[in-house]
Amino acid sequence: MKNYKGTIIQESLIDDRILNDFDFVGFKVTNEEKPEARWHLFTVFASHEDIEKLASNLKPEKWYAHFWSGDDVIAVYPSKTFQFKISDKSTMDKRSGIWKIFKNSS
Repeated sequence: MKNYKGTIIQESLIDDRILNDFDFVGFKVTNEEKPEARWHLFTVFASHEDIEKLASNLKPEKWYAHFWSGDDVIAVYPSKTFQFKISDKSTMDKRSGIWKIFKNSS
């Protein structure tokens, strides 16, 4: 079941054909003047399995993605994922960097 919603940046992908596995809900190209600086953003619905596959397809540099389903969040980094609940800060892995994003949101 594709019940997680998130955004995938095409430029973050090793092989962008993985986008064919997702259900698209939106698309946007950023407005940078130089075409090579633009990002192609795909808003998608994904299954847990789709998200796990995405982790092995992210370029190893600076890329990551987040997927939400209600209170559940999956943070995707190259070759790993972290799951947590927004309502339960103790489920966030401080090593993942996610804690920094949400620690001041309470």
